[in-house]
Amino acid sequence: MSKHITKIVLALAALAVLAFGGSALAGAASGGDAARPAATQAADDDRDDADDRDDAEDRDDAEDRDDADEREQPVARADAERARDAAVKAVGGGRAGEVERTDDRGAEYEVEVTTSDGRDVDVELDRAFAVVSTDDEGADDRD
Repeated sequence: MSKHITKIVLALAALAVLAFGGSALAGAASGGDAARPAATQAADDDRDDADDRDDAEDRDDAEDRDDADEREQPVARADAERARDAAVKAVGGGRAGEVERTDDRGAEYEVEVTTSDGRDVDVELDRAFAVVSTDDEGADDRD
């Protein structure tokens, strides 16, 4: 009888080993947590919780990026040259700097111009390169 009990115990032990090994292999193959150490799982869970707390801030950041993307569209080289020429002409001469897209007051482009007397003027132009507005940044600084 003891041989019979020994065979049953060995068969149950072999079955347990096969079941545990099979579940470990299935977890590893599916990318599940069963194949990862408990310490790694706990660290990942903590990072997930921290990420959840930042979700509201992440949404705000995404909205800010969308707004920035609308304003910071690249200006084609030919359009930039036309905008610079129109802006310099509008202020009576000078040196045009950076051309940016804008959505202020119906303007399409904004050009920074340094006049020959050293004033900085922002010139806003529409899509047809007509002047929408000028902002003489140096007018208040001069005596």
